[in-house]
Amino acid sequence: MFFLLITVLSSNCKANDLKRNSNPIAISYNDQAVRQIGSRNFNSALMLINKSLSVDSSDVITYSNKVAIYLGLKDFKNALITADKGLYVDSDYAELYVTAGAICEILADSTRAFDYYRKGIKSYAKRISNPNPYDPIELSKSRFNRACLLLYCGRKAEGNLELKKLKADNHDIEEFDEFLKVDRQEYLKCLGIKKNAP
Repeated sequence: MFFLLITVLSSNCKANDLKRNSNPIAISYNDQAVRQIGSRNFNSALMLINKSLSVDSSDVITYSNKVAIYLGLKDFKNALITADKGLYVDSDYAELYVTAGAICEILADSTRAFDYYRKGIKSYAKRISNPNPYDPIELSKSRFNRACLLLYCGRKAEGNLELKKLKADNHDIEEFDEFLKVDRQEYLKCLGIKKNAP
């Protein structure tokens, strides 16, 4: 369930999904690692992603993929360390804030999780205020992810308002109704945490 949640909030992490200036050899290793992640061969994926980072350590997508590998291995401590390294490379990569926050929730550090979520909300807001005019789908994804983060932070009124606006703009997508039912307690349940939400 955790991977489903992260998948909803994250971008696809193959190299051709974003304009990147990475080394082509690093991108090749990264893409091979992504295929291994998809096959749940996390140890092979880790070896390939480390090769990618040894060639080019300046690509946030590669760090994001390494986080996914550590999550697959249930190595939450190294997943969080790697997320922080990725955020050092690109402090505007909102999806990594979401993932880092979720990892903190699993590690029972809600205070730190909220710090990541707040930064993620700001990163999404920045992205929304400067949208790529050639990619309206990316804008909708950013608005959706920001709304979900607002819900997970307990800011239900703001999150629901944004989801309702998104539904009006994308009236053919019925799944928005399901997300309107999500609150922080449901989010923690998806992460496998059985405590009361703060």
